[in-house]
Amino acid sequence: MSDEQTYNDLDQFSADVNYFRVEWKMFLSDPGRASALLHAARGVEVSRVLDIGCGSGQEMLPFVAKGALGFGMDVNPDAGKIGREMFEQKKLSERVNFLVASGTHIPFSEKSFEVLICRVALMYMNHQLALAEMSRVMRPESILILKYHSPYYYFRKFVDGLRYRYFNSAVHASRVICAGFIYQLTGKQFFGRLTAGGEIFQTRRTIRRALHNVGLKCRSEMPDSNRQTPSLVIVKE
Repeated sequence: MSDEQTYNDLDQFSADVNYFRVEWKMFLSDPGRASALLHAARGVEVSRVLDIGCGSGQEMLPFVAKGALGFGMDVNPDAGKIGREMFEQKKLSERVNFLVASGTHIPFSEKSFEVLICRVALMYMNHQLALAEMSRVMRPESILILKYHSPYYYFRKFVDGLRYRYFNSAVHASRVICAGFIYQLTGKQFFGRLTAGGEIFQTRRTIRRALHNVGLKCRSEMPDSNRQTPSLVIVKE
């Protein structure tokens, strides 16, 4: 490995670590987020919670603090390192586990969890496989809290990229928009460089159809739901 590659890896590690810590700090600074998560799971006896694309796992904190076991999945191995550190500061590290895995292959048996969380991570996965896996590991009367990117998110990213001369950002957004429209027309998700690695958006119509195909349905929306990043509370049909 070259010195340049080593420095690049260190820079990326530093950026990831800072991002994970900032996300944790932001979550703690807004008690309403924890309250909203617990309210979404009202009436559900939560013993196990799974966060898919977890980052440092802060979304699991309200449930773990009340006695649940938390499992965080992320394709970035640095996420678990920071997550364990953050939960250790809360004296809760013995109640959480982190693993390197993708939502398209969840390494748990059927009906393993009462709460699943997936916030702005679905767009990086094969949507059909990931939602089927989420449905598979949900117990009866469990919930999935899903936050995803709508087309408006990428339209805004494209415009801002041009306005502020972040041209790489604008190019990426344009590729996702094109791939998303192909998905809307054909129902197919194509993975490749020209299609931003398979990243696509969902509309409210297509996300409901995709959920229905795997036996899930939207029950309500979370308080942080907005036009660019809808946030849904999903249950099994």
